[in-house]
Amino acid sequence: MKMIKNDSKWVLSLYLQEGSYQYKFIVDGKWCYDILKPTQKDPLGNINNVLLVSNEPNPKPQSKSQPQNPPKSQSKSTKKPIEEPLSGRSLEFDIIHNNPPKDSIVFFGDSDIAYWDVQHYFPECSPLSCGVPGATTNHILRYTPFFLTKYQPKVVVLIGGENDLGHGVTPKKVAHNFEKILSLFQAHHVPLIYVSTKLEPNTRHLQQQYEETNSLISALCSSSESGALFVDCYADFLIAGVKPNRHYFESDGIHLSPKGYQLFTLKVREALKSLSFL
Repeated sequence: MKMIKNDSKWVLSLYLQEGSYQYKFIVDGKWCYDILKPTQKDPLGNINNVLLVSNEPNPKPQSKSQPQNPPKSQSKSTKKPIEEPLSGRSLEFDIIHNNPPKDSIVFFGDSDIAYWDVQHYFPECSPLSCGVPGATTNHILRYTPFFLTKYQPKVVVLIGGENDLGHGVTPKKVAHNFEKILSLFQAHHVPLIYVSTKLEPNTRHLQQQYEETNSLISALCSSSESGALFVDCYADFLIAGVKPNRHYFESDGIHLSPKGYQLFTLKVREALKSLSFL
């Protein structure tokens, strides 16, 4: 399908039914994808952008005559809380597994999880993968209550935060979201393993933000009552502690190569063993 140039942008308008669509661009005769948009691998291992179309109805407008706040005499217990429907990337999490087996080791988070063949690297425990490319800690936080109820996992390996930082979110905000996520896991008595951020070749300008995020989240996990284990792999992905080792990354300078996933597996395997899950 040919795109049309509109001012300084190339555009294409399509009417799509609700669902998930993979797409890619041809630029100067070469196939490519947008690294700033959500991505997903097809059955052949090609990385494509992915678009989720959700036709959710608009909420019913409130009548002008209806009071904005309930009368003081109304009991709060009579008001049933309305649970907002999942949408966007939070909905993408929910469609990965329809009826997942309970009490499993579950890998949860962004594209680092989505592209990690955990069944291959952890064959002895048949883990589940619930990863969405492009997911931020906001998306993860939004889905966590549904996730914990649906999966009822025995332990979770979580990766998230790098997409936030890439979009200008501060380390303090990322840590604040993580603290909320952690509190939900604590309420369900589910152990959490958080894998640190890692500096990629294309995100070297965010080095300070990555390191601050790791420091803040590590502190949240340090308490013996936290129920969380911080896996620090930041230095492992660097050469002489300075620059990212390109052997651990794909040519896009963002996503992990097979060697990168081997390193991830080594670090997470040690963590799972330390908690007696392997």
